[in-house]
Amino acid sequence: MSALYEKIEELIEEELEKAEVDRCSLMFKDCRNRGNNFNDLLTLFTDRQQMKQGLKIDRSAKHRVEPPAKLQNLDDDNLLQMIRSEFMDYRDSLEGAIINMSDTNYIKILGNVLSMTFLLYSVLMRDACLQGKAWGLPDKYVDGDGGSVKSLKQILHDQTQSFHDSIANGSAQYSDQLNHISYSSPIHDYPDNAYKLYGMMNELDFIEYPNVVERVDSTSSIFLVPYDGTPKTFKLNFTGGSSSNSFCAVNPHHDTVSGNQAGLFLDGYEKKQPAYFTLVPQGTFFGIVSIKLATYSYYDFHITIDCNSPGFTTTFDSSDQNNGSIFRASYPYFPYASDSQKKVSLAFTSPSVNCSYAPFLSFSLNADDIQLTSIEATIVPIPSSKL
Repeated sequence: MSALYEKIEELIEEELEKAEVDRCSLMFKDCRNRGNNFNDLLTLFTDRQQMKQGLKIDRSAKHRVEPPAKLQNLDDDNLLQMIRSEFMDYRDSLEGAIINMSDTNYIKILGNVLSMTFLLYSVLMRDACLQGKAWGLPDKYVDGDGGSVKSLKQILHDQTQSFHDSIANGSAQYSDQLNHISYSSPIHDYPDNAYKLYGMMNELDFIEYPNVVERVDSTSSIFLVPYDGTPKTFKLNFTGGSSSNSFCAVNPHHDTVSGNQAGLFLDGYEKKQPAYFTLVPQGTFFGIVSIKLATYSYYDFHITIDCNSPGFTTTFDSSDQNNGSIFRASYPYFPYASDSQKKVSLAFTSPSVNCSYAPFLSFSLNADDIQLTSIEATIVPIPSSKL
């Protein structure tokens, strides 16, 4: 963990204060120890559940660590009590570390460390959302009460939004430090392809992504989508080329929310023309599909999704307060936006369309000059009553 910030210190020629280095070291050690303890307890719990169901325990798993012998004598009640206690301690340890690493005084150096730590936190909270009741956590604690007590899914969602806010600001500070000037250009990513990690963090958020998320890469506007008939969200990622020459790459920087290249302008600068996309199912025919777009623009704009197979058209107006858009705390623009410009980074979703048995889904985008940082297709099976 320390190597993650030491490399950034070298790049920007600035070091953490010794007191902060010592504090980070203690936090890393505490999180590591509590995580190892919690893993031992969960491994033992899972082994016992499998044995009760007559299943064979796979001890050859690559990352399996055998629990200490002293835990083997715990009865089931004491084991569950220890799991609940260790979960609380591990969660508190991670949350404390996240708060410290998100400090605006250190985030430019600790951004990569924060990403790694938040990944551990997200996985822990997802486990608790899915398995917490089996550990004996109260229903109200897991699901909330619809009022003052938030569900674990809501807590994870709120923390994820805060994380992206911190990473956006940290990326801005880091880039400015490298360029030795504020509001700088070119924009730099954190080292070691960190965008691949913090750009997938919201995929672990049950509220934003209730379905499994997969990324589909393409060098053209045709995407082969491996749909298997289950609810999924596919993030479409350009790895080169363009769509009908409608994209103009202006910066190699990656968006801090989607992890995709941020410098893609729709329509370029001079002549306007739609950008065309085709999704071809590989496996099972598509069911009900909706398209989600993430955009950058300092100014109000209209963007139209025109789907010709099957046919529907929808237009998004950024100036409409009831447009159903979601704010995204992403960089490069968010940290420099005034309160009146917070709409600079928005995501919105089209109405759903029935693509049952269609051999492909084809649509185009037409808009003023805006940046697109994410194009996503959510596909769910058609209910049997509508077949």
